[in-house]
Amino acid sequence: MHPDTNYLKTIAEEIAANPGQGDPAKPNHHLERAASELEKAIIQSLQSIENFTQRDTYHFNTLSRLVNICDTLFNIHGKITPDVLVILDLLHNVRQILPTEIRASLKLSKAFIAMEQAVFDESWSAHRQELERQGIDAELIAIAAVPFDRFRLSKHKLYWGDYTWLKSYLSKLDMMDWVEIPLKLTT
Repeated sequence: MHPDTNYLKTIAEEIAANPGQGDPAKPNHHLERAASELEKAIIQSLQSIENFTQRDTYHFNTLSRLVNICDTLFNIHGKITPDVLVILDLLHNVRQILPTEIRASLKLSKAFIAMEQAVFDESWSAHRQELERQGIDAELIAIAAVPFDRFRLSKHKLYWGDYTWLKSYLSKLDMMDWVEIPLKLTT
């Protein structure tokens, strides 16, 4: 975890303590500048750590800290604001440094979940319509929807592993070729 995440956290807490301050259409300039500087420092640190275990620990701890900062900002209005987008961009950029080394146990930020819900809802809606068009029993469709419902309605924390599993599940649904399936799946 990079020590400058403490400074970013302090800025986020100040924004949360004074929610009416500043232009709501623009991100806080202190937050934006600190995030930009932190991104450069994190990239440099990650590239300089050769030991896998140390790099993995640093990466996970830094991402976890950024998720908490993102949640602090998201909780102010319960929606994705320009300040939240600054941290989401930072999270995305830090994840991209070592995309294959993201631990499945990384907690997802509330803002990330909110953004992805719309994508998953749209995709599932198209698949549900196709399942109905194919004459699949409503109970089987409801079972197939459970992972999407869990992601959308979860009162529990969601993790990177939940997200990647659901993306994989969606990928499998996308590959389904209904033309070649001779039998109708009904109960």
